[in-house]
Amino acid sequence: MSNLTATGLNKIATLFVYSLSHATYKLNGVNHTIGFVRTIITDNIVKIYIWFDDTISGEIRDIAIIDIDNDIVATSTNVYAKITGDGLYVSFKYQLTELEVL
Repeated sequence: MSNLTATGLNKIATLFVYSLSHATYKLNGVNHTIGFVRTIITDNIVKIYIWFDDTISGEIRDIAIIDIDNDIVATSTNVYAKITGDGLYVSFKYQLTELEVL
């Protein structure tokens, strides 16, 4: 039996983050593109943060993470009612693990 080490899992997590390009979303039904405000890799855990500033208002939905090949690699089905004057952080969090196959 072979196992990925903690270093191996961290390297896979790092490669995943480096393959990401931007996010897309719909604001009041209109498509928009936005960058990541922060990405964090801790061991085998990846966190991707998107910040909608205080000037954006309306219904935010269909957030998707896009990679450098322009493929959708993650989506969110959440819908946010965003008002002017408040910011909004949206996060995508993943833990990479190895499956034990019998």
